[in-house]
Amino acid sequence: MSVPPSTRTVLGPRRRLRRLATALTLTAVAISGTAVVATTSTASTAAAGSAGSGAGWDLVDTEDFSRLDRDRWHVYDGRTMAGNDTARPWRVRVHGGALRLTSGRDGAARWSTGTVGGWSWAAANRSSGRIDMRVMTGRGSGVASNLMMWPDAQVGPPALELYASPPTWAARKRAQQATHFVDAEGVNRTRATTRRANFTTWRTVSVRWSAESVTYLVDGVVTRVDTAPELLPKGRLWPLLRSSVHRDARGRLPRGAAGPTTSVDWIRVYEWNPGEDTPIEPEGPTTPPTTPPTTPPTTPPTTPPTAEPTPETPTTPPTTPPTTEPTPETPTTPPTTPPTTPPTTPPTPEPDPEPGWQSVGRDDFDGTRLDTSRWTTFSGTPGCCRDTVWAGDQVEVSNGELVLHNRLTPNGWRSGGVGGWKWKATVQQYGRIDARMRFDKGRGFSAAALTWPADNTWPPELDFYEIYETRGERDMMAQSTHYKKPSSSTGRGVDQKFNSGYDFSKWHTISVRWSADELTYWIDGKKTHTVTDRAMIPHTAMWIGFQTHTHQIAGAWPTMPSGQDTVAFRVDWVEVFTKK
Repeated sequence: MSVPPSTRTVLGPRRRLRRLATALTLTAVAISGTAVVATTSTASTAAAGSAGSGAGWDLVDTEDFSRLDRDRWHVYDGRTMAGNDTARPWRVRVHGGALRLTSGRDGAARWSTGTVGGWSWAAANRSSGRIDMRVMTGRGSGVASNLMMWPDAQVGPPALELYASPPTWAARKRAQQATHFVDAEGVNRTRATTRRANFTTWRTVSVRWSAESVTYLVDGVVTRVDTAPELLPKGRLWPLLRSSVHRDARGRLPRGAAGPTTSVDWIRVYEWNPGEDTPIEPEGPTTPPTTPPTTPPTTPPTTPPTAEPTPETPTTPPTTPPTTEPTPETPTTPPTTPPTTPPTTPPTPEPDPEPGWQSVGRDDFDGTRLDTSRWTTFSGTPGCCRDTVWAGDQVEVSNGELVLHNRLTPNGWRSGGVGGWKWKATVQQYGRIDARMRFDKGRGFSAAALTWPADNTWPPELDFYEIYETRGERDMMAQSTHYKKPSSSTGRGVDQKFNSGYDFSKWHTISVRWSADELTYWIDGKKTHTVTDRAMIPHTAMWIGFQTHTHQIAGAWPTMPSGQDTVAFRVDWVEVFTKK
């Protein structure tokens, strides 16, 4: 449910003109300023759509563009500082439930484009929070599109750019997300990441920021995280949506630009609600004052985990299960001794089987080889985690454990994952799964134990054990239910429970149990979360998967913890039950 802002800031004519001039000036600098670009080839297979509200994020307000709300949006009218075009009101229109920013010639070879600023939209004028936008841009060269969170004129950069489609990228097969800032010498600079995808179709772009970090996402996939102090906003930001015309390398303006229309389907504004189940405690108010301050707040709210993947992104395996185990890429020699020291405390006892459950299969991972009649190793790059490359030689059975490695090989970082679709006795519509697991400490690595639909139609998905790459100390674990949600714009939803107060680098027995009417998650025999909404509960046969991933954080690959040659996800045993 959208909650309209309780008040709106109404600006006088002088202040509107000052903001207009400042925004156009600084945006021109942002587009043409010095860029330090970290480019990643990340053609995502993750589903496009809304990032979803996610656990801990409260939806504050929504702009669905059923009309152009002039109480929120100022339509620019005047010459831009780039000097090649003029912002004109007739280049901004709402059509078909979307905002359209167009460009073209207005007689005498004069170019005009569309730009709107949302500084009067009180709910979106924020010092921290999360903004999601659904956007696409038509093909064509010479026209740039920029969707930004722009700083109040009183504080200046940094500015956060959720979406930038440069004028030379005519095919719109990639886009940038960037933080614009001023360095110690007073030079305007940009730190940007390129995301490869077809932006002529709808994509959801997102930014989440606080006093400690800025995180960018496309279609729920984290593309970059900024934590350097000079890259963090110092005051309030408001949405700036613009198109602009640029000359090519020979100084020529484009001949025609009817195609590169940028459309914004919706914008959603969130604020972080710590709640009693999340691992972060607030340090200050999460609701901004109705009047922008002239100085930064002294106690900004604390952000959630910076690189937490948006829940609507599938964690998972290949689009079709491989029929044979893939040939390993470059074999690496497994360690002769366990690379990490086992915990000195006794392992957590597994819970006694409850009456009414009957075991249909158990794997204790004895011996020295993976049982390939049950398990198939993953290969390639998953849709959830575009920095990850799965390889069969990163899956090992030793010392009575399934060991899924994250290791640096001569070919780069490689990770391990397995799926149990061939273990037919355990592929079932309802039932219970218990597994004893632990995950080595190390920032930049994530792990998941999950169920995946046997017909390969996602959602549903049950992540009964999910640890994010930012939780290097393994002090938080999520349990997530992905489900179909026809009422949402993407047709998907997620329910999550964050579990803190544990050390998940040590052994714990994790369980998921579900029937047609109830789904429950467990840790060490204690129920942690219950779902009773039948629409959220999977009603299809599902198989078990275990997987781990390697991630870049803030554009940097992880560093192996001292004394280790792997950061491994370890499974002692897994057992599957059915109701008697």
